[in-house]
Amino acid sequence: MLYLEPHGRREFPAVEKFVRGRANGIAGLALSHRLGALPRLRLHGGPGGESESARVDRWRGEDIEAYLADRLEGYAPAADA
Repeated sequence: MLYLEPHGRREFPAVEKFVRGRANGIAGLALSHRLGALPRLRLHGGPGGESESARVDRWRGEDIEAYLADRLEGYAPAADA
């Protein structure tokens, strides 16, 4: 799950670029808009599994891609990321 502030996405251009260019192609990634929220990735470990959360407001698109590649089974970042 990637949490975003719906009206403040312009403040985080790297996250906005990732959302517009890459997020739709990632199986299992959902976007949630929350007022006042800083961009945050939350990974759920499945039933009974642990969850992990990371703020991504200062991350580049490449950093988000690498983070997801390390943690999502079967996900590989795009070659031009």
